[in-house]
Amino acid sequence: MKYPEHDKLHAVHEKSQAVGSFMEWLRGEKGVELMTRYSREGDECGEPVYRNSDGKVVEDWPPSQSGGAYEPNYKEREKREQEEGIERRLVADPHGEHLCPFAVSDEKLLAEFFEIDLNKLEAEKRAMLEECRRNNGG
Repeated sequence: MKYPEHDKLHAVHEKSQAVGSFMEWLRGEKGVELMTRYSREGDECGEPVYRNSDGKVVEDWPPSQSGGAYEPNYKEREKREQEEGIERRLVADPHGEHLCPFAVSDEKLLAEFFEIDLNKLEAEKRAMLEECRRNNGG
């Protein structure tokens, strides 16, 4: 049986190990972390987009009579925002002003860089085990 993802993995093994070691060295000895830039979510015109806790866009938010944090009814608005989870979310943006730790494991990052499909790799491992069981009469 052929195992193409394992073949690809074997072909890049040394490079992948070197890159992985370099990333560990950066974190450990240099204190360097990978970060992602984000901006607050906006629509195609750049207007703020607010979403509730279910991820649905809340139309006309904040209320059109809103006068900012010092408006007379800001306590009511704040209460509704908390109850419904209304917020402006962060979205990946290479020019964004917010930095957040990179949320992808080294394994996934290296697999993506070397074009290895981890799901296919796992399926191949299971197929290898099944093949070994069949060949050993198990």
